[in-house]
Amino acid sequence: MNVSGVALAAAWRAFVREQGGGGEAEARLVVLHDELEGALGAVRVRPGSASAKGHNGLRSIGEQMGKVAYTRIGVGIGRPVSREPEVVARWCLRKMTAVERAAVEGCVGRVEEELRRMVGG
Repeated sequence: MNVSGVALAAAWRAFVREQGGGGEAEARLVVLHDELEGALGAVRVRPGSASAKGHNGLRSIGEQMGKVAYTRIGVGIGRPVSREPEVVARWCLRKMTAVERAAVEGCVGRVEEELRRMVGG
């Protein structure tokens, strides 16, 4: 996940190529990601150029995508009290509790609404 920009950039180039080179102008790239600073299940939409705030996957995407404009949809996962990197990493990589999973799954409708709003429907 920390180097997801490499795979995303390759997939985006393949998509644009399949669209005959014009796909980039007509398509919108949206990255759905976990948002450590967001409240559990909260949804936040931002431009891809916004700060990655320590999110290594977003940093990788930003580095690999160059000038490609994209939108980010962050889903809040909450955060541990400690800000120690090891504690935060364990928090992000651990298995969610049933309550946490339900909160994240519960925001799917809001994510869908945001996607529909982006395409004007």
